[in-house]
Amino acid sequence: MSASTLATTLTALRRGARHIVALASVSALVLLGSFVSAGVGLAHSELEASTPADGSSVSQFTEISLTFGEEITPEFSSYTLTDPMGMPVQLGAPVYDSTKTIVTVPVTALVGGGNYVVDYSVLSVDGHTVAGSIKFTSTAPVLEGHDMDGMDADHSRPPHADADHDHDATGAGGTDLSGLWYALIGAGVGAALVALIAVIGKRRRARAETAKRVGADDSAADSAASGPKPAQDKPVQDKPARKKP
Repeated sequence: MSASTLATTLTALRRGARHIVALASVSALVLLGSFVSAGVGLAHSELEASTPADGSSVSQFTEISLTFGEEITPEFSSYTLTDPMGMPVQLGAPVYDSTKTIVTVPVTALVGGGNYVVDYSVLSVDGHTVAGSIKFTSTAPVLEGHDMDGMDADHSRPPHADADHDHDATGAGGTDLSGLWYALIGAGVGAALVALIAVIGKRRRARAETAKRVGADDSAADSAASGPKPAQDKPVQDKPARKKP
């Protein structure tokens, strides 16, 4: 093999090696991009754990704790708690840990026994919204006025309230005074309306009388101004003197 042929062969091999390396690099980049895309697509803020847990029974609870797989955006996340009657329970402001993956929501209202539901809607840092529900049962005593089994309960008082000390709407001996208060308020409002109408009517009559007087004065002034004018003396022309014959 001549030197020129050997040089040409080596040049072709070098070019082929460069193409192979370039193709391998492109393939590696495409494969890496596919793995990254798949990882981002699966990196949503899915709920991993909660307290109370879904389907659990608890004797009491004063807060709700949720743990998510990825960081969430607090400004676009919300949480609600529904009692056995389907009514919302008052909650405090959510508190997030430093990683923003664990949120604790205080329960500020008094809760009793029954089935509760926690609904959440959170926004992942990747822009995806994740929503779900957690259902659990409280074995605490059922609050009066929230008996779901048809048991007789006093719905007019808060739990453990003594009927003798409930003075909000009752008087001595448990007499309901709410109707009396409503009657007194209605009478006061009616009297105020009557007085207001009387004042408005009086002002209107006074204005009408004033307008009449002003109109009469104007009419008299116009009449005086347009009365008969004094006769003016007509100018007397001097007759020419007759000439004597």
